[in-house]
Amino acid sequence: MLIANGVQPAPAVEAGAAAQPGPGRWLVRTAVYLCGTVVVVLVAIVAGADYYTRTECTEDGDCLAVLGGFVWGAVAVLACGLAVLVIEIGLWRRRRRKTAEVGGG
Repeated sequence: MLIANGVQPAPAVEAGAAAQPGPGRWLVRTAVYLCGTVVVVLVAIVAGADYYTRTECTEDGDCLAVLGGFVWGAVAVLACGLAVLVIEIGLWRRRRRKTAEVGGG
């Protein structure tokens, strides 16, 4: 995240011009989304495997609990993708509203 923050320059503002809301630090947001998704997926895999180990596995160790954990991880990827989409739409609408207020103001 620090590298992403250092690589992406801040939005340029002309001298004497009113500051308009720009696209923001999209590279930093992308890094945060990616790190958050990885953490959620790992937790979902462990939780799913643990759940299926406790509920479906027999004592002799014949079990596909890890496969169930990976299914939970795949569902977590979809859920995180949906959450990112909702967050980005909200940010886009807020930027659009602020631009309209500054421009039409």
